[in-house]
Amino acid sequence: MSAVVYHIENLITGSLYIGKTNNPRRRFFQHRYALESKKHCNAHLQNAWNKYGAKAFRFKVRRVYVSCTEALAAEVKLIARLRAAGIILYNMTNGGENGSRKPRRRK
Repeated sequence: MSAVVYHIENLITGSLYIGKTNNPRRRFFQHRYALESKKHCNAHLQNAWNKYGAKAFRFKVRRVYVSCTEALAAEVKLIARLRAAGIILYNMTNGGENGSRKPRRRK
């Protein structure tokens, strides 16, 4: 199953949210619905949406990957690279959590 790494860009500030999904259309709808309902789990992104409005944001697929595993690894690397370059991100974690903000348990 293929997966994509995508971003939500604030066109005014240049800040980004990086994510991974195997269904970008559904995921973009989920983000937009939560943001418009003022119930998004990411408070930083929600606050920016409230301040700048929907027209200030663009949803874009960055790259398609062959597998979810490959996309997860790419998401982590991209977040690290963007942070190192000084890009402000809305991401609250380093990526790779597969939608969960809870730390993974080691086996």
